[in-house]
Amino acid sequence: MNVGGVGVAVLQTLTERLDQVGALLDALLHRRGAICGLLVVFGIVLSGAALSIGIASFSPDSWSLFELARTVFSGHFYTFNTIRSYLPGDHAASFPFGYPVLLALLQSVLGARPGIAIGLNIASTLAICWLAFRVADSVRLPRLAALVLVASLLSYPGYLAELFAGRTIPLAILTLAGAGYAHVSGRAFACGLLLGASALVRFDCLVFSLAFITANGMLNWRAPGRTKYLLGFLIGCLPWIFYSQIYFGRFWVSDNGWIASSALAANVLDFPAIPTVRAQDNPQLWLSRLAFNVRPLLSLVYHASVNFSAIWLLSATVAWRIRQFPPAKLRRLLVFALGCAGCLTPYLLTGYLDSRYFTPLFLVATAVLLAAVLDHASPRSFSMLLIVLLVTLALGVPAFLAQVGAGHDARARVQAEEARIPALRACQLTLPGHVFLFTDHTLATRYGAVTGLRTALTAGNFKRMDEPAKARYLARMAPYVLVDGHSERSVCPHLP
Repeated sequence: MNVGGVGVAVLQTLTERLDQVGALLDALLHRRGAICGLLVVFGIVLSGAALSIGIASFSPDSWSLFELARTVFSGHFYTFNTIRSYLPGDHAASFPFGYPVLLALLQSVLGARPGIAIGLNIASTLAICWLAFRVADSVRLPRLAALVLVASLLSYPGYLAELFAGRTIPLAILTLAGAGYAHVSGRAFACGLLLGASALVRFDCLVFSLAFITANGMLNWRAPGRTKYLLGFLIGCLPWIFYSQIYFGRFWVSDNGWIASSALAANVLDFPAIPTVRAQDNPQLWLSRLAFNVRPLLSLVYHASVNFSAIWLLSATVAWRIRQFPPAKLRRLLVFALGCAGCLTPYLLTGYLDSRYFTPLFLVATAVLLAAVLDHASPRSFSMLLIVLLVTLALGVPAFLAQVGAGHDARARVQAEEARIPALRACQLTLPGHVFLFTDHTLATRYGAVTGLRTALTAGNFKRMDEPAKARYLARMAPYVLVDGHSERSVCPHLP
């Protein structure tokens, strides 16, 4: 008996069956109303999870965005009452104002409630899913490929954490997805404009957008209309350029800017917000800091990408078929790989390492790999897509449930925070002019956002300061009350 021949026959039969199932699923996705029905299901699941979690997943960034949104239509546009960084002036440079402005518009209609940010993120997610199918149709890829992309996004823990925390990545990806749709539709100026708008949502999107414009220029340097991408991009960035110039006298301000130029490791919460040693003062020390960041950055990218399983499965498929690829496709993949490496520059420069930051990069990588595999693919592509989808779902459903479970576990902490705020507020109102200096940064940003009273987070390097540095810092905060769970009772004896 030829065992090898039997195995090959079984594998061939199984592949044919998977192709048939995948083709059937793709056909179902092409039925009228199928995508709308799918989006309704996604919306119900995400909304149900959000209602069960509430704001339990909110972080300091979440509350800071909520606070900034409340300033948009006030007489103090984009000014923090919660001190979280130490750049000169009162205006904020921690986040670009795209997300808070949109949040403020929604709050002007629905009321200033923090949970609106989660609703905005769910709406952004559904719009991303819709665009994924539109892009697939535009480039003549199976809708099953778009479903793989959507499932990968909704299965990634970093994205789910961002969604339920009411932070900015969903809206940033939506603007990038809109730019991608404009690109495949041949609307160069609109693509550039949306790329610029993405930088108004997240600072790291500035690098993503420049990487795309550069890569597109390299691959299509003879194509007409290349300057429209750059022109649209610059116009999209103009609001923040004007803001930076007016309030900070700089072309592009970010509270992380000084960290990138520091020769020593630093944090955005450190005081003072200037490098102890600048890169130009000691280039060798600066380069050694960057070199030290390389290994943990690449390690995090590797471990985070495991949760975006489609990347590895599709990469294996590309490696298997790479000898069949024409030189033009290989050149595109090489330029894409170089662009991805360039997109890691902000994290290399700052040393800020968080797996959620890589969500846009992983999503684009999955889309590019799907296009590479399916372009001139064999008739058995449906079996490959179905396998990738099933593996993604097998890993993604537990990840989704774990994220919801983590939110439920955090509810007790959130309720304890909520119970402390009224008493602390009552105490601070008896101490006009005093800053409440919190060691708990989540409580600090929530307290400042909800009460509107002068609040500060302890500096990130507070514990490492020598005594003269501590004295300078506390003099900057004075008059202040340290809120660490016991020190505040010396001036607020009636706290529970």
